[in-house]
Amino acid sequence: MKLNKLMMVALVALGVVACDKNDGVENMDKAPKSVSINLTNLQTARSVGQAVGNGSTADLNNFYVLFTDGTKVYKGKDKDGAAINHYVDSDLTGEKLFHFLDAAVNKVVIIGNIDETFKNSLDALESGKADLSEVTATLDIENQQDDNLRNLVLFGTSGLTEAIVDEQDPNHGNFYTASVEIAPLVARVEIHNFSCDFTEGTPLYNTLDLIKVALNNYNKTCTIKGDNFTYGGLENTEINNQTAMGFLETVAAGWHNDLLLENTQPIQLTPANPEFVLVDDQTPHVVNRPYVYHVFPQSGILADNMEQMVLKVDGDGTKPLYLATKGFGQLFVAGNVYVVSFAFKDSDFYQPEKCIEVSVTVKPWTVIPVTPSFN
Repeated sequence: MKLNKLMMVALVALGVVACDKNDGVENMDKAPKSVSINLTNLQTARSVGQAVGNGSTADLNNFYVLFTDGTKVYKGKDKDGAAINHYVDSDLTGEKLFHFLDAAVNKVVIIGNIDETFKNSLDALESGKADLSEVTATLDIENQQDDNLRNLVLFGTSGLTEAIVDEQDPNHGNFYTASVEIAPLVARVEIHNFSCDFTEGTPLYNTLDLIKVALNNYNKTCTIKGDNFTYGGLENTEINNQTAMGFLETVAAGWHNDLLLENTQPIQLTPANPEFVLVDDQTPHVVNRPYVYHVFPQSGILADNMEQMVLKVDGDGTKPLYLATKGFGQLFVAGNVYVVSFAFKDSDFYQPEKCIEVSVTVKPWTVIPVTPSFN
């Protein structure tokens, strides 16, 4: 009798233990998360022998950290449970720790180089109540150009990876890491040289004066909405024999077109000197530096319908000529730098469409963290 009672007590005890264990697993799934964030593609210094040209770097001056479950936005706290700043503008490198995040959080969004208005709108989002779609901003392409590298908006997202922690330290349960690569929302196009393959025997032209290059068929805006972004405001003129010269003459002055000058004269190509190489230096005011255009890439298009460059040329000093690019061998992708070799034949001017495909090499855009200085 006593033995049966003892067995019943033992079974009840085991049942209690099993129930507690299951509750623990369930509670762990609902427990707040701690997340460590690192920006993985920042380059803080040049390695020996590694050249990082100004044209391939973007400055990082600040960034904002957003956590989400795909629908809502959440904010973390410090290890003591106090509010923590999700805007970083001083120590831009190293590990950033956020605690007491909602268990549903599964993704981090990083937006870099935001202005005060955007920062304030993100600060005002209520944790767990604001929708991710409330994270909105519209960027204009003219504000994302060559001499404004400090103003390029950077963007990156990452899922969370459960971290391996010391089993003897129960305080670090539900600990996750996120490695985020950030990059500009624009692609960078750099023209590094112009060259003409003149006809063998008797060239069709003795001199070709390169007058102007203008960008066509590009998006004017990028809208950030949550963890996505869309491009719009297509600026496009159909280029053909009837429209090309009018386009080149009337295109408004701005970031999207350049006079092609060697010092104060048009760039001139001849059979004896068929190539003009630009200086590989993006420092403002350097003479004959590459011609640079930042573009918001287009999506869902054929390569032949992508961004276009239109070149105005004077043949033998009097004949107005033009060429237009038709593809770059690939679609542009945000965060990449495309180095263009603008090579053509003098016979291309006699082709009906006068469209050419130029050669392109691709390199990633390096992001350099910048420590603000105060006078």
